[in-house]
Amino acid sequence: MDVARSLHLCGRPDKAVTALPAAEKEAEEEVLSRPVVKELIGEMVARDRAVRLPELRQLASRAAVPV
Repeated sequence: MDVARSLHLCGRPDKAVTALPAAEKEAEEEVLSRPVVKELIGEMVARDRAVRLPELRQLASRAAVPV
């Protein structure tokens, strides 16, 4: 999760999106329920207005983050 946040802040949303599902695979409940992760997913969705990262929308749905 920290890697995903760092990648997001460095302008690498494509890499951040791959890091989050990897974290979800290891600790699903942590990723899908932690407010800080939901905030990160929300920020990433807001920045991806062109919907270049459809897997981000899927992750947001699983984490109950509005898109």
